Amino acid sequence: MRTAFTHEERLKREQAAQRLVDIAYALTAGDTLELRHEGTRVSVPVADEVVLLRRSTSSGDDRIAVDVLLSWSAPAVPEASPITHGGEDASRSAGRA
Repeated sequence: MRTAFTHEERLKREQAAQRLVDIAYALTAGDTLELRHEGTRVSVPVADEVVLLRRSTSSGDDRIAVDVLLSWSAPAVPEASPITHGGEDASRSAGRA
């Protein structure tokens, strides 16, 4: 399943820092990263290993850009285990009364 979320906003420095803290918390907890804006929400599962790209550029007009890009492979979804009843495989116990 492909998803996309793009949102740009102008914030106070402290508000931008809080957005980064929220991302850092999700990475630290190994939890789901949630991106939200005006009713749109995208939940992204966090992997154990990520690639971090940091880049800074400046132009001649006193504009500075700092890019932070995180990427990772989607974590594997664990396979469902068979339903068991009292330690027995469900298919074996289904035929018993």
